[in-house]
Amino acid sequence: MENRMPKNIALLAVLAALPALLSPALAQKAGPKAQIRASHPADTDKDGHVSKEEYFAALRSSFKLADKDNSGKLESNECKKGWCRAADANKDKAVTEDEYIRRAEQDFKAADGNADGKLSEKERRGVVIFRF
Repeated sequence: MENRMPKNIALLAVLAALPALLSPALAQKAGPKAQIRASHPADTDKDGHVSKEEYFAALRSSFKLADKDNSGKLESNECKKGWCRAADANKDKAVTEDEYIRRAEQDFKAADGNADGKLSEKERRGVVIFRF
């Protein structure tokens, strides 16, 4: 199972890029089936929403993928600078997984406009679930 983990993470990263390639306008014209296919890869149960659990599972995977040197921290060369600065709570110029998750919790709460614990397609706009 350990040998499958890097392939699964790589696949997750590839899948994360797909929504950017799909046009929401084309999906709407094609009907509901196309909208389901255009759902975010973090939406693992394919219900059209990204739950808090799905969101954080995706984030943990993206952190591990971004941590290229497996140090348990994201250095400036492994993280988008503006987001890293905001997430770096102790200002040591590195973002731990805990700091990363705390910042992502703020992002999730801000995006979840109706406070139902999940992000609809509309709520997901502007929220970068995979930051790398």
